Amino acid sequence: MDLSVNPSKYRQKPLYKVFLDALPGLLAPMIIIVGVLSGLATITEISILACSFVMLVGFFIYRNLTLLKLLQAFKKAILFASAIMALFGVLGTFTFFMAVERVDVMLAHLILGM
Repeated sequence: MDLSVNPSKYRQKPLYKVFLDALPGLLAPMIIIVGVLSGLATITEISILACSFVMLVGFFIYRNLTLLKLLQAFKKAILFASAIMALFGVLGTFTFFMAVERVDVMLAHLILGM
């Protein structure tokens, strides 16, 4: 089996053209870094700005983000966030019962009594 690539088959772009094609996507991390380090906004506000910028770049510049893909991404994000929130709910209840039953004091007596 021959897995070699024939370079004459593929036309390579010069590096500066590849960089210019990638520049809109590379601006998102720069927005985050400059925004956070300069103190212009909070991390939450900068993340909202960066997400909005990435969606606009995906829709209008790269044209590979469609409304269906965006809705699927939102659905995955909602499912992930709901799982995390359910976990926090269970942990909050567990912590409450640990505090009410004074488990920390019992563990301290157990450890110090050894």
